[in-house]
Amino acid sequence: PTGFLADRIGHKKTLQWGGVILMMANLVPLISSNSNGFFLHFSFIALARSLVSGSASAYLYEYLKGQGKVHLYKQIEGKTRSLALISRLILWPCAGPLMNLHLLLPYFFTAINSAISVLCLMGIPDLTDTCSKKDSTKSQFGELKTQLVSTFMTLKHSPTLVFIMLQGVGIFVLGRVFQVNLFQPLLKDKLFDLNAFGVIMAIMTLFEAFGARFCTFFQKYLSDQKSIWLLTIIISLSFIGMTQVGHAFFIVFTCLFSLACGMAFPIQKNLLNQHIHHAHQRATLLSVESILDRLACSLFVWPIGQYIGQGYLNQIIFISSGAIILLVSFIFAILTLRQYLSDQNKRRNNGVLST
Repeated sequence: PTGFLADRIGHKKTLQWGGVILMMANLVPLISSNSNGFFLHFSFIALARSLVSGSASAYLYEYLKGQGKVHLYKQIEGKTRSLALISRLILWPCAGPLMNLHLLLPYFFTAINSAISVLCLMGIPDLTDTCSKKDSTKSQFGELKTQLVSTFMTLKHSPTLVFIMLQGVGIFVLGRVFQVNLFQPLLKDKLFDLNAFGVIMAIMTLFEAFGARFCTFFQKYLSDQKSIWLLTIIISLSFIGMTQVGHAFFIVFTCLFSLACGMAFPIQKNLLNQHIHHAHQRATLLSVESILDRLACSLFVWPIGQYIGQGYLNQIIFISSGAIILLVSFIFAILTLRQYLSDQNKRRNNGVLST
Protein backbone atom coordinates (compact mmCIF):
# COMPACT_ATOMS: atom_id res chain seq x y z
CA PRO A 1 0.00 0.00 0.00
CA THR A 2 1.82 3.09 -1.27
CA GLY A 3 -0.33 5.29 0.97
CA PHE A 4 1.83 3.99 3.82
CA LEU A 5 4.65 6.13 2.44
CA ALA A 6 2.38 9.19 2.46
CA ASP A 7 1.41 8.54 6.08
CA ARG A 8 5.09 8.21 6.94
CA ILE A 9 6.72 11.16 5.12
CA GLY A 10 3.68 13.35 4.44
CA HIS A 11 0.99 13.58 1.78
CA LYS A 12 2.49 16.63 0.09
CA LYS A 13 5.90 15.01 -0.46
CA THR A 14 4.31 11.83 -1.79
CA LEU A 15 2.14 13.82 -4.22
CA GLN A 16 5.22 15.71 -5.41
CA TRP A 17 7.13 12.45 -5.96
CA GLY A 18 4.14 11.12 -7.89
CA GLY A 19 4.21 14.21 -10.13
CA VAL A 20 7.98 13.91 -10.69
CA ILE A 21 7.70 10.20 -11.57
CA LEU A 22 4.82 10.95 -13.96
CA MET A 23 6.99 13.56 -15.65
CA MET A 24 9.82 11.02 -15.95
CA ALA A 25 7.37 8.45 -17.34
CA ASN A 26 6.47 10.76 -20.23
CA LEU A 27 10.09 11.72 -20.91
CA VAL A 28 11.12 8.07 -21.33
CA PRO A 29 9.45 7.62 -24.79
CA LEU A 30 11.25 10.76 -26.00
CA ILE A 31 14.57 9.13 -25.14
CA SER A 32 13.75 5.50 -25.91
CA SER A 33 10.64 4.71 -27.97
CA ASN A 34 11.28 0.96 -28.28
CA SER A 35 9.50 -1.80 -26.33
CA ASN A 36 11.85 -1.47 -23.34
CA GLY A 37 11.22 2.26 -23.21
CA PHE A 38 7.46 1.82 -23.20
CA PHE A 39 7.70 -0.89 -20.55
CA LEU A 40 9.44 1.68 -18.31
CA HIS A 41 6.89 4.32 -19.38
CA PHE A 42 3.87 2.30 -18.24
CA SER A 43 5.66 1.05 -15.10
CA PHE A 44 6.43 4.63 -14.04
CA ILE A 45 2.83 5.68 -14.78
CA ALA A 46 1.53 2.84 -12.57
CA LEU A 47 3.87 3.89 -9.76
CA ALA A 48 2.91 7.57 -10.10
CA ARG A 49 -0.79 6.76 -9.95
CA SER A 50 -0.24 4.59 -6.88
CA LEU A 51 1.58 7.40 -5.11
CA VAL A 52 -1.01 10.04 -6.01
CA SER A 53 -4.44 8.39 -5.62
CA GLY A 54 -4.59 7.57 -1.90
CA SER A 55 -2.40 10.53 -0.92
CA ALA A 56 -4.57 13.05 -2.78
CA SER A 57 -7.81 11.88 -1.14
CA ALA A 58 -6.18 11.68 2.29
CA TYR A 59 -4.66 15.16 1.90
CA LEU A 60 -7.96 16.72 0.82
CA TYR A 61 -9.87 15.10 3.69
CA GLU A 62 -7.31 16.08 6.33
CA TYR A 63 -7.00 19.61 4.96
CA LEU A 64 -10.78 20.15 5.08
CA LYS A 65 -10.90 18.54 8.52
CA GLY A 66 -8.31 21.01 9.76
CA GLN A 67 -10.35 23.88 8.31
CA GLY A 68 -13.56 22.60 9.91
CA LYS A 69 -15.09 22.03 6.45
CA VAL A 70 -14.96 18.26 6.16
CA HIS A 71 -18.65 18.27 5.16
CA LEU A 72 -17.53 19.70 1.80
CA TYR A 73 -15.30 16.72 0.99
CA LYS A 74 -17.87 14.77 -1.05
CA GLN A 75 -18.82 17.84 -3.09
CA ILE A 76 -15.18 18.76 -3.85
CA GLU A 77 -14.23 15.16 -4.64
CA GLY A 78 -17.15 14.98 -7.06
CA LYS A 79 -16.32 18.30 -8.75
CA THR A 80 -12.67 17.30 -9.11
CA ARG A 81 -13.57 13.95 -10.66
CA SER A 82 -16.01 15.69 -12.99
CA LEU A 83 -13.37 18.18 -14.16
CA ALA A 84 -10.87 15.35 -14.73
CA LEU A 85 -13.36 13.45 -16.90
CA ILE A 86 -14.29 16.53 -18.92
CA SER A 87 -10.60 17.35 -19.40
CA ARG A 88 -10.04 13.87 -20.81
CA LEU A 89 -12.95 14.33 -23.18
CA ILE A 90 -11.53 17.64 -24.43
CA LEU A 91 -7.90 16.50 -24.69
CA TRP A 92 -8.35 13.01 -26.17
CA PRO A 93 -9.21 14.34 -29.67
CA CYS A 94 -6.04 16.49 -29.56
CA ALA A 95 -3.80 13.41 -29.45
CA GLY A 96 -4.31 12.55 -33.13
CA PRO A 97 -3.41 15.98 -34.60
CA LEU A 98 -0.40 16.25 -32.26
CA MET A 99 0.85 12.82 -33.33
CA ASN A 100 0.47 13.87 -36.97
CA LEU A 101 2.88 16.74 -36.27
CA HIS A 102 5.25 14.44 -34.40
CA LEU A 103 4.53 10.94 -33.15
CA LEU A 104 5.83 11.60 -29.62
CA LEU A 105 4.49 15.14 -29.15
CA PRO A 106 1.63 14.11 -26.74
CA TYR A 107 4.23 12.66 -24.34
CA PHE A 108 6.19 15.92 -24.45
CA PHE A 109 3.13 18.00 -23.51
CA THR A 110 2.10 15.52 -20.82
CA ALA A 111 5.59 15.81 -19.28
CA ILE A 112 5.23 19.62 -19.24
CA ASN A 113 1.80 19.34 -17.56
CA SER A 114 3.28 17.00 -14.94
CA ALA A 115 6.04 19.53 -14.23
CA ILE A 116 3.40 22.26 -13.81
CA SER A 117 1.50 20.04 -11.35
CA VAL A 118 4.68 19.59 -9.28
CA LEU A 119 5.13 23.38 -9.17
CA CYS A 120 1.49 23.79 -8.06
CA LEU A 121 2.01 21.21 -5.32
CA MET A 122 4.89 23.26 -3.94
CA GLY A 123 2.39 25.99 -3.07
CA ILE A 124 -0.06 23.88 -1.04
CA PRO A 125 0.17 23.74 2.79
CA ASP A 126 2.21 20.93 4.32
CA LEU A 127 0.05 18.73 6.55
CA THR A 128 2.90 16.50 7.76
CA ASP A 129 2.94 18.14 11.19
CA THR A 130 -0.83 17.80 11.47
CA CYS A 131 -0.72 14.08 10.72
CA SER A 132 2.41 13.01 12.54
CA LYS A 133 2.60 15.21 15.63
CA LYS A 134 -1.09 15.23 16.37
CA ASP A 135 -1.21 11.44 16.39
CA SER A 136 2.35 10.98 17.69
CA THR A 137 3.02 8.40 14.98
CA LYS A 138 6.72 7.86 15.72
CA SER A 139 6.36 7.58 19.48
CA GLN A 140 3.20 5.51 19.21
CA PHE A 141 4.38 2.85 16.79
CA GLY A 142 8.15 3.17 16.53
CA GLU A 143 9.41 0.99 13.72
CA LEU A 144 7.98 0.91 10.21
CA LYS A 145 6.96 -2.72 10.53
CA THR A 146 5.04 -1.99 13.71
CA GLN A 147 3.21 0.90 12.04
CA LEU A 148 2.15 -1.24 9.10
CA VAL A 149 1.02 -4.07 11.36
CA SER A 150 -0.93 -1.56 13.45
CA THR A 151 -2.78 -0.35 10.35
CA PHE A 152 -3.88 -3.88 9.49
CA MET A 153 -4.89 -4.44 13.12
CA THR A 154 -7.20 -1.45 12.65
CA LEU A 155 -8.88 -3.34 9.82
CA LYS A 156 -9.13 -6.46 11.98
CA HIS A 157 -10.91 -4.58 14.76
CA SER A 158 -13.12 -2.49 12.46
CA PRO A 159 -15.42 -4.81 10.50
CA THR A 160 -17.55 -1.81 9.45
CA LEU A 161 -14.55 -0.34 7.63
CA VAL A 162 -13.91 -3.67 5.89
CA PHE A 163 -17.54 -3.92 4.78
CA ILE A 164 -17.43 -0.37 3.37
CA MET A 165 -14.26 -1.30 1.46
CA LEU A 166 -16.01 -4.36 0.02
CA GLN A 167 -18.89 -2.13 -1.10
CA GLY A 168 -16.37 -0.01 -2.96
CA VAL A 169 -14.87 -3.13 -4.53
CA GLY A 170 -18.29 -4.08 -5.92
CA ILE A 171 -18.77 -0.68 -7.59
CA PHE A 172 -15.20 -0.54 -8.89
CA VAL A 173 -15.32 -4.04 -10.39
CA LEU A 174 -18.55 -3.38 -12.31
CA GLY A 175 -17.37 0.02 -13.54
CA ARG A 176 -13.89 -1.13 -14.52
CA VAL A 177 -14.96 -4.40 -16.14
CA PHE A 178 -17.56 -2.71 -18.35
CA GLN A 179 -15.54 0.37 -19.32
CA VAL A 180 -12.25 -1.49 -19.89
CA ASN A 181 -12.83 -5.20 -20.48
CA LEU A 182 -16.35 -5.70 -21.84
CA PHE A 183 -16.99 -2.40 -23.63
CA GLN A 184 -15.83 -3.56 -27.08
CA PRO A 185 -17.23 -7.12 -26.84
CA LEU A 186 -20.64 -5.73 -25.84
CA LEU A 187 -20.74 -3.18 -28.65
CA LYS A 188 -19.64 -5.83 -31.14
CA ASP A 189 -22.32 -8.19 -29.81
CA LYS A 190 -24.90 -5.42 -30.38
CA LEU A 191 -23.56 -4.96 -33.95
CA PHE A 192 -22.56 -1.31 -33.48
CA ASP A 193 -20.37 0.12 -36.21
CA LEU A 194 -16.72 0.56 -35.19
CA ASN A 195 -17.00 4.33 -35.80
CA ALA A 196 -19.66 4.52 -33.06
CA PHE A 197 -17.37 3.16 -30.34
CA GLY A 198 -15.62 6.48 -29.67
CA VAL A 199 -18.89 8.43 -29.75
CA ILE A 200 -20.50 6.10 -27.20
CA MET A 201 -17.43 6.31 -24.96
CA ALA A 202 -17.59 10.12 -25.14
CA ILE A 203 -21.30 10.12 -24.21
CA MET A 204 -20.59 7.77 -21.28
CA THR A 205 -17.77 10.02 -20.06
CA LEU A 206 -20.05 13.06 -20.16
CA PHE A 207 -22.71 11.30 -18.09
CA GLU A 208 -20.13 10.06 -15.59
CA ALA A 209 -18.79 13.61 -15.25
CA PHE A 210 -22.35 14.90 -14.75
CA GLY A 211 -22.98 12.27 -12.07
CA ALA A 212 -19.76 13.14 -10.23
CA ARG A 213 -20.58 16.86 -10.37
CA PHE A 214 -23.99 16.29 -8.75
CA CYS A 215 -23.05 13.45 -6.40
CA THR A 216 -24.66 15.32 -3.49
CA PHE A 217 -28.12 14.96 -5.09
CA PHE A 218 -29.15 12.14 -2.73
CA GLN A 219 -27.77 13.94 0.33
CA LYS A 220 -31.13 15.56 1.11
CA TYR A 221 -33.04 12.28 0.99
CA LEU A 222 -30.69 9.40 1.84
CA SER A 223 -27.63 8.69 3.96
CA ASP A 224 -24.37 7.89 2.17
CA GLN A 225 -24.81 4.23 3.11
CA LYS A 226 -28.28 4.01 1.55
CA SER A 227 -27.12 6.03 -1.48
CA ILE A 228 -24.29 3.60 -2.19
CA TRP A 229 -26.64 0.62 -1.92
CA LEU A 230 -29.20 2.22 -4.26
CA LEU A 231 -26.58 3.34 -6.80
CA THR A 232 -24.92 -0.09 -6.87
CA ILE A 233 -28.32 -1.67 -7.59
CA ILE A 234 -28.85 0.84 -10.44
CA ILE A 235 -25.36 0.12 -11.84
CA SER A 236 -25.92 -3.66 -11.71
CA LEU A 237 -29.42 -3.56 -13.25
CA SER A 238 -28.21 -1.19 -15.97
CA PHE A 239 -25.41 -3.62 -16.80
CA ILE A 240 -27.90 -6.48 -17.07
CA GLY A 241 -30.27 -4.27 -19.10
CA MET A 242 -27.59 -3.69 -21.75
CA THR A 243 -27.71 -7.38 -22.69
CA GLN A 244 -31.49 -7.43 -23.19
CA VAL A 245 -32.18 -4.46 -25.49
CA GLY A 246 -31.47 -3.01 -28.94
CA HIS A 247 -29.33 -0.06 -30.00
CA ALA A 248 -31.40 2.85 -28.66
CA PHE A 249 -32.07 1.45 -25.19
CA PHE A 250 -28.50 0.14 -25.02
CA ILE A 251 -27.31 3.78 -25.13
CA VAL A 252 -29.88 4.69 -22.44
CA PHE A 253 -28.61 1.94 -20.13
CA THR A 254 -24.94 2.87 -20.71
CA CYS A 255 -25.76 6.49 -19.82
CA LEU A 256 -27.62 5.41 -16.67
CA PHE A 257 -24.72 3.10 -15.78
CA SER A 258 -22.18 5.94 -16.19
CA LEU A 259 -24.33 8.47 -14.33
CA ALA A 260 -24.68 6.13 -11.34
CA CYS A 261 -20.92 5.33 -11.37
CA GLY A 262 -20.11 9.05 -11.42
CA MET A 263 -22.31 9.62 -8.37
CA ALA A 264 -21.17 6.51 -6.49
CA PHE A 265 -17.39 6.95 -6.45
CA PRO A 266 -17.22 10.29 -4.52
CA ILE A 267 -19.89 9.10 -2.05
CA GLN A 268 -18.01 5.84 -1.46
CA LYS A 269 -14.74 7.71 -0.95
CA ASN A 270 -16.41 10.05 1.54
CA LEU A 271 -17.99 7.15 3.42
CA LEU A 272 -14.65 5.36 3.64
CA ASN A 273 -12.86 8.48 4.91
CA GLN A 274 -15.53 9.02 7.57
CA HIS A 275 -14.79 5.58 9.03
CA ILE A 276 -10.99 6.04 9.13
CA HIS A 277 -10.40 7.59 12.54
CA HIS A 278 -6.58 7.95 12.55
CA ALA A 279 -4.96 10.58 10.33
CA HIS A 280 -1.66 8.66 10.23
CA GLN A 281 -3.44 5.62 8.71
CA ARG A 282 -5.74 7.35 6.23
CA ALA A 283 -3.65 7.13 3.04
CA THR A 284 -2.55 3.58 3.88
CA LEU A 285 -6.12 2.34 4.29
CA LEU A 286 -7.22 4.12 1.11
CA SER A 287 -4.39 2.27 -0.66
CA VAL A 288 -5.55 -1.02 0.83
CA GLU A 289 -8.97 -0.47 -0.74
CA SER A 290 -7.29 0.21 -4.11
CA ILE A 291 -5.35 -3.06 -3.78
CA LEU A 292 -8.59 -4.94 -3.06
CA ASP A 293 -10.22 -3.25 -6.10
CA ARG A 294 -7.43 -4.34 -8.44
CA LEU A 295 -7.21 -7.81 -6.93
CA ALA A 296 -10.95 -8.41 -7.41
CA CYS A 297 -10.75 -7.11 -11.00
CA SER A 298 -7.78 -9.36 -11.83
CA LEU A 299 -9.54 -12.43 -10.43
CA PHE A 300 -12.70 -11.58 -12.37
CA VAL A 301 -11.01 -10.65 -15.65
CA TRP A 302 -8.78 -13.73 -15.72
CA PRO A 303 -11.47 -16.19 -16.96
CA ILE A 304 -13.48 -13.63 -18.98
CA GLY A 305 -11.68 -14.16 -22.30
CA GLN A 306 -12.32 -17.90 -22.30
CA TYR A 307 -16.03 -17.54 -21.53
CA ILE A 308 -16.52 -14.75 -24.11
CA GLY A 309 -14.83 -17.00 -26.68
CA GLN A 310 -17.40 -19.68 -25.88
CA GLY A 311 -20.29 -17.23 -26.38
CA TYR A 312 -21.23 -16.67 -22.71
CA LEU A 313 -20.97 -12.85 -22.66
CA ASN A 314 -24.55 -12.19 -21.51
CA GLN A 315 -24.35 -14.93 -18.88
CA ILE A 316 -21.13 -13.44 -17.46
CA ILE A 317 -22.76 -10.02 -17.12
CA PHE A 318 -25.93 -11.43 -15.55
CA ILE A 319 -24.05 -13.59 -13.00
CA SER A 320 -21.51 -10.90 -12.06
CA SER A 321 -24.17 -8.19 -11.67
CA GLY A 322 -26.41 -10.52 -9.68
CA ALA A 323 -23.49 -11.43 -7.40
CA ILE A 324 -22.71 -7.75 -6.77
CA ILE A 325 -26.38 -7.04 -5.94
CA LEU A 326 -26.37 -9.88 -3.39
CA LEU A 327 -23.02 -8.73 -1.96
CA VAL A 328 -23.97 -5.08 -1.44
CA SER A 329 -27.43 -5.97 -0.13
CA PHE A 330 -25.88 -8.36 2.40
CA ILE A 331 -23.36 -5.70 3.46
CA PHE A 332 -26.07 -3.04 3.65
CA ALA A 333 -28.18 -5.30 5.90
CA ILE A 334 -25.21 -6.00 8.20
CA LEU A 335 -24.21 -2.33 8.46
CA THR A 336 -27.82 -1.31 9.12
CA LEU A 337 -28.10 -3.95 11.85
CA ARG A 338 -24.79 -2.88 13.42
CA GLN A 339 -25.94 0.75 13.43
CA TYR A 340 -29.27 -0.21 15.00
CA LEU A 341 -27.57 -2.23 17.76
CA SER A 342 -25.10 0.60 18.37
CA ASP A 343 -27.94 3.12 18.71
CA GLN A 344 -29.76 0.76 21.10
CA ASN A 345 -26.65 0.45 23.29
CA LYS A 346 -26.25 4.23 23.37
CA ARG A 347 -29.88 4.66 24.46
CA ARG A 348 -29.43 2.07 27.23
CA ASN A 349 -26.24 3.75 28.43
CA ASN A 350 -27.86 7.17 28.38
CA GLY A 351 -30.81 5.75 30.33
CA VAL A 352 -28.49 4.28 32.98
CA LEU A 353 -26.55 7.53 33.29
CA SER A 354 -29.68 9.65 33.64
CA THR A 355 -31.03 7.23 36.26
